[in-house]
Amino acid sequence: MDSRDLTRIALIAGVAYVAGKLVKAVKDVAWAGIGFAWVAYWTGGLGWVQRLP
Repeated sequence: MDSRDLTRIALIAGVAYVAGKLVKAVKDVAWAGIGFAWVAYWTGGLGWVQRLP
């Protein structure tokens, strides 16, 4: 195994790590958005949305 193989493995591992972090962040934001919308809906906070043109 030469240095090019190690570099390739490190690169793939780095990309996979960043992708995993990104997916988790997107999921967290999505859940936060869903939770906020649900709370706003149930508290009547979305009433202003219906008044938009």
